[in-house]
Amino acid sequence: MFELTGKVAIMTGGARGIGKEICEMLAKQGAKVKIRRFVMVHGMHHTFLAK
Repeated sequence: MFELTGKVAIMTGGARGIGKEICEMLAKQGAKVKIRRFVMVHGMHHTFLAK
């Protein structure tokens, strides 16, 4: 497909579904993939960064 070695992809919504599939495809092409997840806790938004 295309070469992404040395590139970084930051994805929101990459923990499941279509976003997860896109993250896996980017990683297979050589990108370092970082997944951001937004969670609502006690009425406040929290952001988590997964590797």
